[in-house]
Amino acid sequence: MLRRLSLAALLIVACAPDPEERALDAGADPDGAPAPDAMCPVAPTPDAGEDADAAAIRPDGAAPDAGEAADSAATSRPDAAAPDAGEAADSAAASLPDAATSDAGEAEDSAAASLPDAAMPDVCGALREDRGAGHIDVGTCVIYADNPPSSGPHYGRWAPAREYPQPLDRRYWVHNLEHGWLVLLYRPDADPAAVDDLREAMGSLPDDPDCPGFHRVLLTADPALDSAVAAVAWRRVLEGDRLAPEAIRAFFAECRVAAPELRVCANGSDP
Repeated sequence: MLRRLSLAALLIVACAPDPEERALDAGADPDGAPAPDAMCPVAPTPDAGEDADAAAIRPDGAAPDAGEAADSAATSRPDAAAPDAGEAADSAAASLPDAATSDAGEAEDSAAASLPDAAMPDVCGALREDRGAGHIDVGTCVIYADNPPSSGPHYGRWAPAREYPQPLDRRYWVHNLEHGWLVLLYRPDADPAAVDDLREAMGSLPDDPDCPGFHRVLLTADPALDSAVAAVAWRRVLEGDRLAPEAIRAFFAECRVAAPELRVCANGSDP
């Protein structure tokens, strides 16, 4: 009898759930999919010492190959121009008299203005690194390298055009960006007047030449934002404490051209 009791006790100990497994189970929803907030931290911001490393890290954790590394180095330059040509022009201009330097500077400005990535920097805000556009299964954790993200892995479904009073999962609306959408974001503690500006802009956007009669835009709360409000397109972010409606309309008209699937006009489906 004692031998049988000892064997039963050993089986109970061996089958007891691991504490880490219990923690994972606690973060799952009733349908069995991982709860995004419990299992997937959102948009960490690297500190100053990590900035150089963060630019080289893909959000999906894969190391870029040699070709991608070269592309990344080129696109990370703020003027988006060929580095050797631009540096040679600067060097040559420095050795010229003032009048010649002025001419060289004007020519350089003109060349930069003709590049898509350098177009209207004040209108289009910050140019972000291309983090890819891969599709992931619902529930897959993504830690975006930028806050807010303007590219990167995302769900295969995208969200419909409307306002979302509750935060919409970023992994849905990043797919909207890939299709040339404008995504308007606000932190829940933002000035109500700043949120009203977003709503006014959303209802008064100019015509979309790629999708006549359909405005590809959504508005959602996002508690993870660093700024109070933001307008986001593929690889472009305009953010601040408040954005004027006319600035958002200009952003919509000028700054969505980098989207990989710009001419996809279909509305999304509810998450």
